[in-house]
Formats: sequence, structure tokens, C-alpha cells
Amino acid sequence: MSPSPSHAMPPELAGQGVRLMHQQCWCWGADIRRPEGNLLLQYGFSRQRPPVRDSGSTHYWKDLPGARIHLWGFGVVWEQPDGACYVNRYRFQPVSVPLELLREHVWTPDQFVAGSDSKGCSPLLAAQLAVICDFAAAYEQWVARELGVSYRAAVLAEFEHATVTADQCAASWQAMAEHLRWWAEGLK
Repeated sequence: MSPSPSHAMPPELAGQGVRLMHQQCWCWGADIRRPEGNLLLQYGFSRQRPPVRDSGSTHYWKDLPGARIHLWGFGVVWEQPDGACYVNRYRFQPVSVPLELLREHVWTPDQFVAGSDSKGCSPLLAAQLAVICDFAAAYEQWVARELGVSYRAAVLAEFEHATVTADQCAASWQAMAEHLRWWAEGLK
């Protein structure tokens, strides 16, 4: 079944999502390179580097109650027992990926394109994308508590594509999650 027009994310929501995700991936990269220590590891992520240097992106993952989040420089996956949602850093469109793919070593975004289900956005995918936004908001709140807003402000001062300020990071992700939940309800 082809997706109906209602399955297309509103352009303004998708545009803001792309800008937020690009900024967040950049921030996660800065947090990894932090001279005082890798913040993702401090937050409880595990890490696996690609077998050959420069052959792909390092994979970070964190187990959560009933779910796992995966991070790469090119995007994010939210994994639950009932399915997995991938969102690319430069395309804020949720894509279903088979759980088996996540049991393999993923290093490049083309591995998701080849293994994805591109039947359109379901309510489950939209809801999972909202949970990714919730996670990003919680992470940014933690960064602000641990290091202060001044840390994220310094990181964003180095990023020429910043879309929100350091003190807006968590709230912007929370607002995006709410918009996505509203959109997901409309898909049912």
C-alpha cells in the first residue's frame, strides 16, 4: 500500500527536524571529542569503532528500559521489541529498519537504505521518532545540569549551522516530540 498524502510529514516540521538533528549530531560529536572525556560514555553509552579506520562511523548505543538507542555521526535508531526507527541526520523522515540489521555491524547510512522498509510513515514510526526527540531533550537537560549551559553554548559557537541556542536545546526537542505525537495521532 502506498502512503497517502497524510503520511507525509508537514514540510515545516520536517525542516525544523532536519536542523535540530544536524545540530544534535554535531553536538554529540563535540561531546565525544571533549578533551576532559567522552560525554556519551559518561552518560552510559557503549562504543564500537569500525574495524578499519575511516571505513565508517563509530557506533554508540545505550540500553534503556524496553528499548535501545543507537547513535552514529550520520543518524539515530530507536529500537524496541516491536520495531526500529532510523532517522538520518540530514533527512528527518523516520524509516523502519529490520531488527536483524541491528544485530549486524552498521557503519554507514547506506546499510540502512538497503535494509529499510520504505512503505511510508506509520503511527508507530512517528511515535518512535517522538521518543528519539524525548531522548535528545533528556540528554541536553543532563548536559546542562552536569556542565552548565555555558558548555553547550561554547560548543554551538563553533557550529556555523546552529538553529537553536544552548538554552533552547532541550525545550526545542521537547516541542518537536509534542508536534510529532500530534502528527502521529493524525496518522491513525
